[in-house]
Amino acid sequence: MIIEPKLDKLEFTIKKSLVKYQLDDIKDFFERNEVKFTNSPNYLTVHLNPTKLIRPNLVYDNSMKHNLQMNEELLLDFLEEFEKISIPLIAFRVKEIHIAKDRIMDNPPEMYNAPLIDDQTRYKGRVRALPINNGTTPSVCICNDSECLSGESSEIDYGKPAQLEDEYGIDEVTPLEPLTKEEIKILGNAYSKYTGRIKLDRVNMRRSERRLKGSKLLLLPHEHEKLTLADIVKMLKEKTLIENINRVFVEEKKRTVFPEKKAPTKGSELDRFLVSGDMSQFDNLFDAMGIYSNYKEYTNSVISEEDMLLNEIYEKFVEM
Repeated sequence: MIIEPKLDKLEFTIKKSLVKYQLDDIKDFFERNEVKFTNSPNYLTVHLNPTKLIRPNLVYDNSMKHNLQMNEELLLDFLEEFEKISIPLIAFRVKEIHIAKDRIMDNPPEMYNAPLIDDQTRYKGRVRALPINNGTTPSVCICNDSECLSGESSEIDYGKPAQLEDEYGIDEVTPLEPLTKEEIKILGNAYSKYTGRIKLDRVNMRRSERRLKGSKLLLLPHEHEKLTLADIVKMLKEKTLIENINRVFVEEKKRTVFPEKKAPTKGSELDRFLVSGDMSQFDNLFDAMGIYSNYKEYTNSVISEEDMLLNEIYEKFVEM
């Protein structure tokens, strides 16, 4: 599923002395499966993208070069096949993971960058947010450190269509797994049932990607002092991986971006209705009646536009 949380990166490492008899088979396995690895003097580090594992039953074209879907069974099969030519997976320490969520937003994805950076919103106690990559894919990094990606927990938020077009030069994607009825409904006219493809310029898809290292990896279930590949396989077999990565994603996003939930400045039932976003269905009606500007002025007195955008992020990335 596109809207399910996914492991976009699973980086793991091992001392080469522990696999010196299996090293050639291990490198051959990853090369055959088009998985990148770093072969340093003392360690072998593997940079696995579970969302890009090759589906053996598909004939790939350029529109399939995306990381929007993860297949849990495929990942489990891959890791179990790897263990057959290697050593027990408990020996492979997980070094870094990226948990990604994609959501369809009400507005263009780049509109949500400024409210995340602005520290004048009503979400108090947020960690710093920095604009990065001010090219074709403007992004926001949320972290505790001056160097955004060096800490144990950081987050990157950006518009997914712009990133895919920038990286691969594509304006549409072909799903690698069948879409659910819910996803087809959410995608609207961006999805064509005739071509089976998603037009990127018709969808406001935003990605939020939580990157975890070091002690933050231990937020996931683990049986020993470090998170290992054996722990990942255990969650896959128990079908709890998605549940657990979503829990960690939500906990970290609430801790860093939403430590205090925005409340309306007024307390009436109408104000709570306005803040919920349900009132937007009457926009066209108020416009036809000639009172749209008065309605928007009142709405903004209840909650600022920036806070409304942040509320939408909260609803779609934390509550969904």
